[in-house]
Amino acid sequence: MIHANTPSYVGSHVTGFSNMVKGIVKYLSEATGRKRNQVNVIPGWVEPSDMRELRRICRTMGINPNIFPDTSDVLDAPLTGQHEFYPRGGAPVDEIRHSGDSRSTLALGPTASEAAALALEEKCEVRAEVLELPIGLLATDRFINALRHRSGIRVPGFITDERGRLVDMVADMHQYFYRKRVALFGDPDQLVSLAEFLVTMTCVPSTL
Repeated sequence: MIHANTPSYVGSHVTGFSNMVKGIVKYLSEATGRKRNQVNVIPGWVEPSDMRELRRICRTMGINPNIFPDTSDVLDAPLTGQHEFYPRGGAPVDEIRHSGDSRSTLALGPTASEAAALALEEKCEVRAEVLELPIGLLATDRFINALRHRSGIRVPGFITDERGRLVDMVADMHQYFYRKRVALFGDPDQLVSLAEFLVTMTCVPSTL
């Protein structure tokens, strides 16, 4: 059982999410003293497909990610016509326990993920780094670079190619986005990264 205090009169759903992830660390994470060749990724308030993409990027870079919480293949389990009370997917309890033996932690989104990363750093001495959600060119660059530094590997060519295609697309669409005013409404971590992404494309973001 994991206890997390999430009263509806304090903060928002993101506050509750942050408290829940911190509770996961408090009740499950352990340090055995034997470091594992893995990096914790606390993905923040994102969709299951985003968590799946984060895992894809890490694994294709040769990095073993320990992602939690992980709702991929749970909240987006395929419709097969057969009922599964507990869909396959998500982060196994044993993997969350091993987060205390990881080499480092990347927390994506300070509002949703920072508290858990700092709690894990204090409890198990796993060094934490807090980044913005990797939305857009600059934030994704920071995420890829953080993975590179944590693992001591070179960025593979397919990542460079994907980045180049994005840059080419932004350049091709520049005349359509230049100085366009864009209204944003959403959660704090998403808004910060989306605003930076829009500014990169020379748009003018505004909040509602």
